[in-house]
This record gives sequence, C-alpha cells and structure tokens, in this order.
Amino acid sequence: MSNDSLPMGKAMTVKQLRQLPRIDKLVIHAIDLSLYQASVHVDGTEHYILDHQGRYLRSYNIVSLQAVFEGLAIGKQVLRHQSCYDEMVGQPARDGSNVLEVPLGDNKLGSPASLGDKVAEFRSNPPTLH
Repeated sequence: MSNDSLPMGKAMTVKQLRQLPRIDKLVIHAIDLSLYQASVHVDGTEHYILDHQGRYLRSYNIVSLQAVFEGLAIGKQVLRHQSCYDEMVGQPARDGSNVLEVPLGDNKLGSPASLGDKVAEFRSNPPTLH
C-alpha cells in the first residue's frame, strides 16, 4: 500500500497523540499557499490531528506545527503536497497519484531552548485557524 493511500482512522486530539508510544510518520499537508494541516501515520492508519477545541490542527507556519510534536517519538516527518493543477489546465486524469512528499528534518526549532516560554503555549494550546 502506498503512503498516500493508507486507510483513514478517526481523528485524534493532541492529548491522545501524546499517549502513543510511537508515531510512524508525521505528515504536514500543504493545503493552500502557506496553510498547513497535520496528520500522523500510526500502525498503518492515517489520522488527522485535532486541537483542544476539536478543530483540525492548522497553521500558517510549518515550524509551529512541528513544535506541537516536539519530544514525541516520530519515525519521520514529511511535507506533503498534492497538485490540483492537472485538472485545472485540462490534463487527462492520471492513473496514479501526483502526491509529492518532501522529507523534513527535526530542526529543533520547536524545542524549548529555541522557543523559550512559547513551547508550553504551543503544547497546551496548539496553533489553529478558523
């Protein structure tokens, strides 16, 4: 099964996510210009992440999303983009997916040393857009 066709599980809150012993993959979806949304792969199932208010975890900043997951056991992190432009410019339907995944390193920009007091704020009240 390819990475972009995993079965979808129930959405998980950040609090539930912190109780897991390991996350196979953190996916940061580029959904529009500078708008990002997070999901995780756990035991062969993809789960979108919800904030403390039950809304999808989103941000205009990749690093602020990474900060939410700082300190968790994550196998790998990727930035995922799927283009809709093929349809928009009249290209024929594809047999396969045009999903692009770019590896992201754990740059520690979300670490307590880099963020100071903000890390507690990110963890207790993750960034979200409405």
